[in-house]
Amino acid sequence: MDNQDLPVIPSDRADDLHNLEICDSADLFLFMAGNQFMAMDELIGAFQNENPDIKNIFYETLPPGLELKQILSGGAVFKDKILNVLPDVYTSVNQKGMQLLANAGFISEGDFHLYLHNRLALMVVEGNPKKIRSVADLGRDDVQVSQPDPANEDIAFHIMEMYRQSGVHELVRRIMEEKRAE
Repeated sequence: MDNQDLPVIPSDRADDLHNLEICDSADLFLFMAGNQFMAMDELIGAFQNENPDIKNIFYETLPPGLELKQILSGGAVFKDKILNVLPDVYTSVNQKGMQLLANAGFISEGDFHLYLHNRLALMVVEGNPKKIRSVADLGRDDVQVSQPDPANEDIAFHIMEMYRQSGVHELVRRIMEEKRAE
């Protein structure tokens, strides 16, 4: 495969590639959803206590969409290194991605299961100085929104559906196009 066909992991995502120095020889390879980074030290410690023969673990905490592209392409490029890594475990918030893996022959139908649900919540600055009370308030000119990229982060589709369900017809366009451009 030509390196140009491989997805590129942005160079500023080094913190999401754990134990990169052993990515060619690890005992276990994990592609974990990006928001799971905060639980990984504890999770891996508990796993290794139960499985002391698994010493070297390479794991990624990149957006699941980027990890899915990496799996389907058979690798990725990070800086000047080609990562020819396929995971033993891949976590995603999207059943559609798992179906793509099944269709491509990476897993069998039914070899995946739902293990958690994401709960969406609005987070505001302490004291809520902008008086944000509902999803609709996110469309206001004076409110900045931090929005995941739907190209790599499947949770963005769930968020866009929340915008659609807010009752404000133009909210998806306002946030995903106009505010993003601003």
